[in-house]
Amino acid sequence: MLKRINFSGFTPSVSRILLISCCLLPVTRAAVCADWFEVEAVLFAYTEPDAGDEWWYENPGLPPRHQTIGLIRDTAAPVNGETPDAMDEADLMPYLALPKGNYQLGGVRRVLELSGAYRPLLHVAWQQPGLGVRDVRAIHLDNTRFEKKTAEPDEAPADAEREQPEYTPPDKVFDGIIRLRKSRFLHLDVDFAYFPDVLEQPGLESRDEAAGRVRLPTDYVRLTESRRVKPDELHYFDHPLFGLIVQVRKIISADDADYRR
Repeated sequence: MLKRINFSGFTPSVSRILLISCCLLPVTRAAVCADWFEVEAVLFAYTEPDAGDEWWYENPGLPPRHQTIGLIRDTAAPVNGETPDAMDEADLMPYLALPKGNYQLGGVRRVLELSGAYRPLLHVAWQQPGLGVRDVRAIHLDNTRFEKKTAEPDEAPADAEREQPEYTPPDKVFDGIIRLRKSRFLHLDVDFAYFPDVLEQPGLESRDEAAGRVRLPTDYVRLTESRRVKPDELHYFDHPLFGLIVQVRKIISADDADYRR
């Protein structure tokens, strides 16, 4: 049975977004005839990281923005995941953020939270076609897209004009991309920069002096890795300071008769 998501809680503007996405995104015949997947990711930081003998000098640069896209997140209310019998064209909106009812790594996140050794930074899922490297888009994820902090307005007399609260940009915590691409096999490319509150590197100055070079300590670290994946497997991408768990699940096969109809 094909898996379908119930999008009844989405606002009418989703239809307009779908129309726009058909113009801006690589929704070509290749996408229409491709396998479709759910991608779910849990990003976390170690609460007491053990850097071992690792040393980081100078900022490593942020992940590239070329051929990236932010998730489509336009809902009026939480939408639960259901599995009706029929497919609908709206189900094939590429790079649409999925409702929590479709998450399957909730248990993984709870284990991380309860252990005390990890601090979840992001839990997100989306759907997309399995496209080749020329057509696919990498999903751009950073905490400023998932947070909006506002300063509380000061209390004022009832007859006074109340000032609008100022928008306070959230501090940068992570900035990264996840790309699922398909050729003969599926491949995941992850590239994340993590900005810890404090990046302790004892002895950094003396190490610089011993090397005879002046190198500035970094403000953030970066994890970059590509690997072949199979649907339904859990994949762990590790860095001494943070990590990423990703699962890819096939939801529609390009060979399915109902889908191609």
